[in-house]
Amino acid sequence: MVNLLKGAGKKLSKAAEQSALYDEAIARLEEMFGKYAGAKPNVPQVTFPRAPAGRQTVDPAIERAIADKGVKDKMLEAIQRGRHLAGWYNMEPTRLLWGDISGPDIGTQRFNRLQDYMGPTSSQSPVDLNVGNASRWNYYDMNKLPPDERLVNIPHPEKPGKTKEQLDPAPPEGYGSKGQIGQFKSASSMLASGQPLDPIKYPKTSRYAGDLKGNTANAAMDAHATRAPLMLLGDPEGLATSVKLKAGDKAFNARQKFFDENWNLEDVPVTWWKDVPPNDASYYALEDYYKMLGREVGLDPAEAQASGWVGNAGLTGVKTDPTRTAQELFNTRVANQAVKRNMDPRDILTRMMTGQGYLGLGGAALVGDQFLPGGDQR
Repeated sequence: MVNLLKGAGKKLSKAAEQSALYDEAIARLEEMFGKYAGAKPNVPQVTFPRAPAGRQTVDPAIERAIADKGVKDKMLEAIQRGRHLAGWYNMEPTRLLWGDISGPDIGTQRFNRLQDYMGPTSSQSPVDLNVGNASRWNYYDMNKLPPDERLVNIPHPEKPGKTKEQLDPAPPEGYGSKGQIGQFKSASSMLASGQPLDPIKYPKTSRYAGDLKGNTANAAMDAHATRAPLMLLGDPEGLATSVKLKAGDKAFNARQKFFDENWNLEDVPVTWWKDVPPNDASYYALEDYYKMLGREVGLDPAEAQASGWVGNAGLTGVKTDPTRTAQELFNTRVANQAVKRNMDPRDILTRMMTGQGYLGLGGAALVGDQFLPGGDQR
């Protein structure tokens, strides 16, 4: 990227220069991926196994929301609004490029492994941060390295005699999230086993990874998929009983707070709504709901979920840019790092794919090259 703007007619402001560099980086990536434009995954469509129903019951608020005809109509409207991005999960151009660089078999294996790590690192993270952390764990995997941090127990600051888990060293600025402990546990387990996450034990994250690998027969019931029907129903019983707005905050009962302080539902923050199905029965009921919605409009389960995610983005508080696909967000990540590192984005991508680095949060972390962490906090 050095001397990219050499010969420009006039000196650009810093902001204009950064914007021009970004546009050029995106153009170079689009040229690199150009031969794969329109490619779609051709992988077996496999419905993931489910845990036995046992004696679990569906959360009453979720059950009412998915049975309500008015909610269903609004959900179908949202899916139609977002239908232009039904193929949100399609990362086939990246898999094909990886195959050209590393060979088809190795390229596909490394691509799939990256998506496996996208699963656990998605917890409470926007896609940009998700991509960066997944590429870091894939780098460890490709090079058979242990993670930089470890999990330790420290005295609990608010509960004498108790301990709490903490990462040591703490993630550099830009790496952390509310879900970092859970992310570390799941990704570490994958790194040690060499296997993807168990779809029965980890229903959401395994489905998200599977969708990105091209198996769209399952739907990832994330926070936004869970919130949407609850918010459209507008029942206070859909508010969460334990809300922690950021790491270190004390959890509070949003539902109780709503009633105690006489809130109006239209004034309730998005983060007060339930964002995780409380048990397997509730998860599967929601997934079946999205499968049913998809059948009505001719979409696969993951396509229906993605379309609803886009169509309801303003309602459920999506922080990731809902106008871009996973592939476009991946390219954005690479382009931003190219600008920050003053490098050709094609070199950054090639080094990541060959195990020479990963998409660090303040720039590409490259073996033999300076790495400056930072940026991109949620």
